[in-house]
Amino acid sequence: MHQAVQYIHDNAQLLFDEHVPCDEQGRLTDTVADVLRRSGGMRLLQPESHGGYQTHPRDFFEWVRAVGRYNPSAGWVSGVVGIHPWEVALLEPDLKDELYGNDPDTWIASPYAPAGRAVREGDGFRFSGRWQYSTGTDHCGWVVLGGMVVDAEGQPDSPPEVRHFFLPRGDYEIVPDSWNVMGLSGTGSKDIVVENAYVPEYRTILHQALADGVYNDRVTNIPLFQLPFGCIFSGAIAAATFGIAEGAIEQYRKYMETRVSAAGVVGLADPFQQEALSEAEADVAAGIAHVDAMISAWMQQLEQGKPITKGQRLEFRRNQASSPFRGVTRSVPPRRLLALPPAPRIHTSTFKGGIEIVAYLLVWLMLTIKSSCGAAGTRTSARSASPSCTRTSCSISGRQEALGLAFISRSRSALATLPWFKSAEAPERGTGRPSSSTSSCSDSCASAAGQCSGVKTKAAPKLSSTGQSALNGGLFAMSYATSRTA
Repeated sequence: MHQAVQYIHDNAQLLFDEHVPCDEQGRLTDTVADVLRRSGGMRLLQPESHGGYQTHPRDFFEWVRAVGRYNPSAGWVSGVVGIHPWEVALLEPDLKDELYGNDPDTWIASPYAPAGRAVREGDGFRFSGRWQYSTGTDHCGWVVLGGMVVDAEGQPDSPPEVRHFFLPRGDYEIVPDSWNVMGLSGTGSKDIVVENAYVPEYRTILHQALADGVYNDRVTNIPLFQLPFGCIFSGAIAAATFGIAEGAIEQYRKYMETRVSAAGVVGLADPFQQEALSEAEADVAAGIAHVDAMISAWMQQLEQGKPITKGQRLEFRRNQASSPFRGVTRSVPPRRLLALPPAPRIHTSTFKGGIEIVAYLLVWLMLTIKSSCGAAGTRTSARSASPSCTRTSCSISGRQEALGLAFISRSRSALATLPWFKSAEAPERGTGRPSSSTSSCSDSCASAAGQCSGVKTKAAPKLSSTGQSALNGGLFAMSYATSRTA
């Protein structure tokens, strides 16, 4: 066990005790952030040349899972923020020195969504935009943001030139009170605003080139940095989900120790509860072993000088999405647990946040297969704006995709009928009023899905804004990637 993982286990109770304050503040508390920094986990994938451990990704996944087990929001932040040092290893030397020269413990936030617009100016870009979901951003000194290069009239090329732009803390604004949600509220995934900032070109990196492994040539002698960006990043997301699921199982196990049924049966002696617990434990453990085995096999393959193929990447993404799905659905806590202290907050984050993560993973999996096939040379036409969805696809047909969207829509309807999952809009912190930032999925999506697949769908009740955002973001990303590969 890596020392960073051991440090988290040694501070388990502290992390658990802080999960309610994190949720109440809408960000990680300074106490939790300090534990994560002192553990050294954020530097596990950081290059040795700049103060990192440069260790096996299996150690990093284990660290993320450990954090998520004791504090769901901290686990999510650890996975998202902790993966960025891997990308830094592929950047220009000058930028690496800027990021880590003075402080190897510098944290970098995101997101990568291409919401920004950059106009070329001299040896760089004039950059502006607004982004949602900047996880852990309050504790970060830099941010990496996605954006498209446009001309003076604001028009992008076709296909658009998408880049990642790295900006120091003084060049962007964190929008206060822009993260009002019901699940994983302690992640503090607030909005970021950039207004007319100048970004030198060496502080940028081409997104497609990164995804295609072009920059891996800068560190050819280190297998860790030959891994595909899309897979190492999604592996970190899966690790956080696994950790949250493990935390839910642990709370259920503790509850069984004291629970006595109306018939006088102690939970630990109840064969039905034992069966439910064992199945959940087995599925989560199997999912973790599956992902760890895949990444370990890849590292061995890279050490032998053999590159990762597109087929292997698709297989990884398929397994990486389905493994957490099995784990989360098995580890959903019983309804009665949500009303018991001291676990209601951690279970709310686990159940609502976990289901919403699964919805995101399902949509993202469809996106990945479509995008990868398009990149391989098979033509995929853009999504039709009409409900007929007339188009072709290499691996997922229009009907299959519509069925998937209809499934998610109907699942949202079913979940919203459960007494403990009903979520009117999340109240703004300290006001008791519904949050104005709560988004909703366009009714046309569910309508189109129903017409394409032959499945009749009802208007889905609203999920929490986290779930809505996950679905909307996934659908937007799918639509965007489809149009790019047309």
